Amino acid sequence: MRVSVIIPSKPMQIVSILERVLKDSELNYDVLTIKELNVNRLSDRDAVIVVGRDRDLLLVHQVLKENDIPILGVSIGGETSFLMDTHIENFRRAVEYLAHGNIIVEEITRIQVESDEMDAFAINEVAIFPRRSASLLEYALFINDEFVWRDHCDGVIIATPMGSTAYALSAGGAIIAPKARVLEIVSVNSIDPSRRPFVVPDESEISIREINSKYTIEIIVDGIVREPLKSDYLTIRVAKKPMKLLRLPRKERIYDERILKKMRLGEEILSLPPSAKLVLKVLEYEGPMTQKDLVEKTMLPHRTVRYALSILISRGLVREDLLNRDARVKIYRLSQSLRREK
Repeated sequence: MRVSVIIPSKPMQIVSILERVLKDSELNYDVLTIKELNVNRLSDRDAVIVVGRDRDLLLVHQVLKENDIPILGVSIGGETSFLMDTHIENFRRAVEYLAHGNIIVEEITRIQVESDEMDAFAINEVAIFPRRSASLLEYALFINDEFVWRDHCDGVIIATPMGSTAYALSAGGAIIAPKARVLEIVSVNSIDPSRRPFVVPDESEISIREINSKYTIEIIVDGIVREPLKSDYLTIRVAKKPMKLLRLPRKERIYDERILKKMRLGEEILSLPPSAKLVLKVLEYEGPMTQKDLVEKTMLPHRTVRYALSILISRGLVREDLLNRDARVKIYRLSQSLRREK
């Protein structure tokens, strides 16, 4: 079996751990960093092992695009997630399962988004938002060319069942069972209170048309790809090939501990005041920021941002660190536990 092991970078400690295990295995392997990765280098691989975090696996997925090479996620953070099925301490066992074919291939629904400037694939969600937070977006929703609604909101999310427990959940979406054959459309903070999450069969073609805002509109794919939308429409449909995730043998459950944690996290986020939700969303999609940056991005008063941060920190959703280059400045980022849930 030919396998590529992909890591974020090449610290000697991790490479030596991997090499020690791989040399003892029956696998034909190479070790690559994400920067060295391109789809041609993987064209003859039977499987890919991504060692890192969820974001690293999502980056690899963007390189693979529609290619359906099976991927095994191995976490270096000490905890598993929906994408990272095991952790580095169990790497030897995972390699043995893979080498002997004693591993489960799980097909994951993914969606393809097409517009004049983009052709990308997502396993969680496609989000359309104005670049400036808390700015209204106008759009018309069509399903299979049939008009459904026109809406004014902060943004719109189209999520897969897996993505229903990510950004869509914190925006008020429903939790969808992993194997349900549906997609979910969530209008974020619509000015129309009747706009509820809309679940459609996954054979539907979803069109977001007549998209308009005072500010530049961006398409965000799995939180990894972010491109300005130059046209006023885009189309989303289920990709022809599902993504294939490799799972270690274990008893199958529809709702495992990870989904229950997601449900509790969603309840926690929904109970936040609007200002705290906005700050959390900005940190989620923009990355670590200072208080000054958050004020500029959210356009909220300094006092409101301070209050929102105090709530988020007290609930363990955000942590406060000192900026390396200036110890007088504090920087705010999602807590480690929350980032593992994304």
